[in-house]
Amino acid sequence: MALILAGVMLSLLATAVVRADSYDERRMRAGARLFRALLVADLDLRSRAAEDGELHVVLLGANSSEENELRRHMLPQGDAPPQLGGLPMQIEVRELAALDGDPRPAAVFIARPLGGQELAQLVQWSRQRQVVLYSPFEGDVERGVMAGLSVEAKVLPYLNQAALEAAGVSLKPLFLKVAKVHQP
Repeated sequence: MALILAGVMLSLLATAVVRADSYDERRMRAGARLFRALLVADLDLRSRAAEDGELHVVLLGANSSEENELRRHMLPQGDAPPQLGGLPMQIEVRELAALDGDPRPAAVFIARPLGGQELAQLVQWSRQRQVVLYSPFEGDVERGVMAGLSVEAKVLPYLNQAALEAAGVSLKPLFLKVAKVHQP
C-alpha cells in the first residue's frame, strides 16, 4: 500500500512540474510579444542604441531552445534584418556577470527565474545604466523590475512606475493607458 501511495504522489508531483514548466513557457511566449511592444513604446528608444547604431537586446540566461523560441516571438516575420523603431536590432544571450560587456544593452529580457539577491542586483544595475528591464515571471515587477505581464482575464503589460522613473524610462501614453501599473 505504501508503494502505491508513493507512486501516486510521484506522478502528481511530476504532473505539477510539467504544468509549472508549461505555465512559465506560456508566460515567456506572451512576455516576448509584450516586450517588443514595450520597446516600441519607449519614447527614448533611439538614445538606447549602442555606438554601432544598433539596439542590443539581451536574453538573460536563455538556453538555445529558449533563445530560438523568444526570437521567434520578438522579431517580425520575414527575411529582412530585424529592426525596431527604424533601428537595427541584435538579440544575444548573456549571463548576469557579462551584462557590463560591450556593446551596452538597450534592454534585458529575463529568461530564467532569478533569486532574490541576483534580481535585486540586476534591478539596481538597470536603474543605474538606464537599461529597460523586463521579466515574464510572476512577482518580479513587485520586486522592482520595471515591466512584465499581468495575466488576469486577459494578458496585459505590467509596469513598475517607480522602476521606470528610477531608470529614466518614459513610455508612450497609449502604452501606459492599456497597461496595469504597480505603485509600490
